[in-house]
Amino acid sequence: MLFNNLAPAALALCTFLAPALAAPQQVEYIAPEDVALDADVANLEIETVTPSTEGLFAREEDKIFRRADDITLQFYHGPNCPGGGPHRSYSKNACISLAESTKGLRIIRGPPRCTLRTYEDNRCTKTPRIITTNGCYDMRKRWSVKVVC
Repeated sequence: MLFNNLAPAALALCTFLAPALAAPQQVEYIAPEDVALDADVANLEIETVTPSTEGLFAREEDKIFRRADDITLQFYHGPNCPGGGPHRSYSKNACISLAESTKGLRIIRGPPRCTLRTYEDNRCTKTPRIITTNGCYDMRKRWSVKVVC
């Protein structure tokens, strides 16, 4: 008699638990409230993680700046920006030496109050050229760049 009542109860329990286990889970990474954040770090990247059907995690990343003064660049092997590499983010006042194969550069996004300066040497000192708008730039004979705000 006990087993006759147990099977329908287990079936009913499974019908309520199965949808909850299969539903996507959302995880947000938020800084603790007791930590003081300045305005530059307030725009943190939020990552949403949802389980896929194979049991692996699929990631959807929000396209928010990590810091307010970061600039995102893409480098190219040709001066007219054909087939570029990955997007890379850099912080202000960092001198970025360019590879010998870098012939073009595109600003993907950045703060409007900042400029990108390109230089003829790899130490960000010789003959600066200022870039203020997004677009493709010829980087031949330019060996370093720096974000200036």
